[in-house]
Amino acid sequence: MSGFDTPAAFLQVNRALKVRSLKYMGRWNDVLTTLPATFIDETGDLTDGAYHSYSTNSGDATNGTCCTVSLYAHPRFRADAQLQAGGSLDQRALDKTIVVTEYKLYGINVTERFANWRGFSDLGDPRAWIRNEELILLRAEANLALGNDAQALQDVNLIRTTSGNLDAINGAAWTAMSDDEQLMEIMYNKFMSLILENGSQYLDYIQYGISDRLPRAKDADTGEDLGHVVYPRFPYPTQECITREIETSEACQVVVGN
Repeated sequence: MSGFDTPAAFLQVNRALKVRSLKYMGRWNDVLTTLPATFIDETGDLTDGAYHSYSTNSGDATNGTCCTVSLYAHPRFRADAQLQAGGSLDQRALDKTIVVTEYKLYGINVTERFANWRGFSDLGDPRAWIRNEELILLRAEANLALGNDAQALQDVNLIRTTSGNLDAINGAAWTAMSDDEQLMEIMYNKFMSLILENGSQYLDYIQYGISDRLPRAKDADTGEDLGHVVYPRFPYPTQECITREIETSEACQVVVGN
């Protein structure tokens, strides 16, 4: 989105990033009171926001010459996608991935690659820093945490219908869901909407103490665990632990104590 070129517009981005930070601290009331100072707009384009990209100019171009990569998706992105009324996959799965000839990569049978960000293979391809869609989902998350179920559902349905082309969840069905089911519906929409943008699923699951639900990669042929680790907390950098002499803290033991 162009236009973040004035002090007032800079402040909107700053407040948007603050909202994300407040969310991970569980300061739900502060999330809601700060959101109006951002660029959140439920009637606006969900892609509006602040983006980062290298240019194709000489100073930036060298940053991408090291590795023209393709970004492959784990097959669960399509396998776990909810269905539209006509039986098609969630529109986000269709828009953000392209089916490729199946082959094995790091023990996983890869069947699709991402299309929503081409990485270093296209230096002019922007990567979202924070978008209107994320702010709306953060508002849904805060309202759910505060017991404002109707407001949370309103934002969930906005994203479901607009981005996913999925049917809206009616109020009775939403009320019949458990607290965990409502939360996981928001987590699903964050995963589908924000894939490749900020690693929100990993951080969200840590925040809610459900990191054990994150899938562990297994060999596609043998089913053997590939030994990937899902840390239950976000560790401090090793050098920070050493410098601050806090190697005994839990967050440091993940890095230093092993």
